[in-house]
Amino acid sequence: MQFYNFDYNQQTKRKTKTNHLFKFLILSVFVILLIIAIIKIFYKKQKLTYFYFVEIGLFQNYTDAYKCALDIQQKNAGGYIYYDGHFHVIANYYLDIDSAEKVVSNIITEYTNCKILTLKTKDFKHISSLSDTQNQTVENINNQIKIIIETLYTLMINYDTACTTEKSIKLQVLNLHSDLSKIFDEYCLNFTNNKYEICKTYFLNILNSLQNIYNTENLSQSLKYELINITLNYVYHLNTIC
Repeated sequence: MQFYNFDYNQQTKRKTKTNHLFKFLILSVFVILLIIAIIKIFYKKQKLTYFYFVEIGLFQNYTDAYKCALDIQQKNAGGYIYYDGHFHVIANYYLDIDSAEKVVSNIITEYTNCKILTLKTKDFKHISSLSDTQNQTVENINNQIKIIIETLYTLMINYDTACTTEKSIKLQVLNLHSDLSKIFDEYCLNFTNNKYEICKTYFLNILNSLQNIYNTENLSQSLKYELINITLNYVYHLNTIC
């Protein structure tokens, strides 16, 4: 009969290796889960917002675009000309893609080149070179402009469906102008001699749009045109300034 000596040291080494492997696997799973969590947080911060415009035509020169814009303005469409290297003639802005698609399907026979123009922005993130007070002011600006866009959209729909009066709409537009003016005063106070004073043009453009709606004689067309203008300014601001 042959006897074998039991090697306790070898057995201990095997257990140690197994424990190390087990710990490594646990650590690997933890790291993977951590990476996934970080990616989700980053993705959430980089959430995109989409804006939908019904485009009637795309032109290579301003003259043709202007003629098209005048034509649809006479039919109470916005008739806004947006330039990004080409001239886009925009009839209106819509909060959701379903509404935009419905309009396109209704007018495609008359305007065979019409389509949906989609623009997107990232959510506002604090700017490292600005103070907390300045960042809060910029955030207040963006929040107020968003409220203006949503309110004007509702007013436009209600007016075109005879659910409200011109007097009521102009009163609400006047209130929007007043609210934005207060934030503009805050902005001027916090951004004097600052490079982000470029936002002043953005501000004044939107205030001017609200004033145009209040003074217009064609409320239906003006609501659409200025809503497009304000929304495009908002998109540009978020994508370049912020």
